[in-house]
Amino acid sequence: MKALILAGGHGTRLRPVTKVVNKHLLPVWDKPMILYGIEALRDSGIKHIIISLSYVNPYGFMELLGDGSEYGVHISYLHQREVRGIACAINEARHWIGDEPFIVYLGDNIFVDGIEPFIRRFTSSGASKPLVLLKETETMDEARRYGVAKFQGSEVSKLVEKPSEPPSQHILLGLYCLTPRFFELFPQLKPSGRGEYEITDALNLLMPVNYGVYEGMWWDCGVFKDITEASQFMMVKGEQK
Repeated sequence: MKALILAGGHGTRLRPVTKVVNKHLLPVWDKPMILYGIEALRDSGIKHIIISLSYVNPYGFMELLGDGSEYGVHISYLHQREVRGIACAINEARHWIGDEPFIVYLGDNIFVDGIEPFIRRFTSSGASKPLVLLKETETMDEARRYGVAKFQGSEVSKLVEKPSEPPSQHILLGLYCLTPRFFELFPQLKPSGRGEYEITDALNLLMPVNYGVYEGMWWDCGVFKDITEASQFMMVKGEQK
C-alpha cells in the first residue's frame, strides 16, 4: 500500500519564515517536521511514500530525504500543478497511486502514539471503505478551526469544514485511509467559498466512512504555538528515555 504525504501549501500562518523555507522542513525539537510523518507511516508498515510538493518553496526535500533509504522507506516526489486544497492535491497523485487503496497523511500533523492501529484496522477490513481519524477537542471554540464530524447515532453522517456552530467536538485529523473511488467522485466536487477543493466535501461523497478516535497527543503544526508545544513535549519525552 502506498502513502501520500501532502507537503505543499503556502504556510501563511508561519510567515515570514515560510517565505524562504517550506514549513514541513521546520524543526520540531530535534528533527524536521516531515520526518514525523515518514516515521509514523514506516512504523505502520507503509514503505512506499509519495511526497506531494507545490511550487511554494519545494527546495530541501531531496537533500534531506533522498530516495528514503536512509529512513527505511522508498520516496517518490510529485509536484502539484496548482494549490487548490487537499482534495485537489490528492487527485493530482492519481497516476502515481493507481487503482489501489492508499493512505493520505498531512505533513504538518504529529501523532505521538503513532497511527499503526488505524492503518491495521483499515487493511484488515479489506480496505473497502474509507477510514478517517477523529479527536475530541476540549472546547467548541477549538473545533471551529477544523473539519468537524456530525453524528447520527454512532455513525458519522457528515463532515463540516470550519463550522461557526460545530455539530460536535470531534475534529478531523490529518490521516485519511482512502479507496480508489475517491478519484471516480472527484469530478463532482466544486471549489468552496475559499476557492479550494475541500477534503470534507470529498469524504461526504464517499459516505459511509469508518472512523477511529485518536486519544494520544497530537499537533497540527500550522502555527508557531503548536510547533513550540510539540517541540517541548518531544524534548521532555527524549530526556525521559
